[in-house]
Amino acid sequence: MARKFGRRGKPAAGGGPEVDPRDLFGTAQPARQAARPASSTPLADQLNQGWPGVDPGYVVLPRSLAEGMSLPWQQQMAALLAQFHHENARLAWPVYRVVPSRYEKLVDLDEE
Repeated sequence: MARKFGRRGKPAAGGGPEVDPRDLFGTAQPARQAARPASSTPLADQLNQGWPGVDPGYVVLPRSLAEGMSLPWQQQMAALLAQFHHENARLAWPVYRVVPSRYEKLVDLDEE
């Protein structure tokens, strides 16, 4: 017959009240909150947040900022871009020219 380990259901040392082993590990964890279900369009959800560099037709990453990120970030981004270009290599890509711009109020306009 196997020997039982532990003191489950036996009185505590000194003949005191029973000790529940669950009490030895601190308080119980709070109940988990219901999480939102995973989206079927996570990239579209992210891009619709109104972040800088994103408009309805394009997503622009400034090269200087991307190259200034940490090495692990750059490695992951390079792998993602390589996969993206590999999957879409058969497409005819237009030539893009990205020009930075900013919002300005149109005030003090002359006739020209």
